[in-house]
Amino acid sequence: MFVLCLRILQSALVYVNTLMLQDVLDEPEWRTSSHPPTGAV
Repeated sequence: MFVLCLRILQSALVYVNTLMLQDVLDEPEWRTSSHPPTGAV
């Protein structure tokens, strides 16, 4: 039973982490900085 609780907690933390990452990457600063400038070598 204890292992099951730990696995559920781990899954919940992974889900929350994914949501936070998506929220950060949705910001306009990240969207513009993810592509290198045109003409970069």
